[in-house]
Amino acid sequence: MAGCFGYLTDVFARVLMHGYAESRLASFILMPGALGEIGICLWLLIAGARETPA
Repeated sequence: MAGCFGYLTDVFARVLMHGYAESRLASFILMPGALGEIGICLWLLIAGARETPA
């Protein structure tokens, strides 16, 4: 969820703020999204590797 809000904030800031992409704030706001993507990928790998009982 934090990644979702990070991406939404990034999109709106790029549209509404001039020079946002060059600011330090841009990399700070994208950090939750990047961490969230890594977490989801790892969770899918672990949950997908489990064998389900028949």
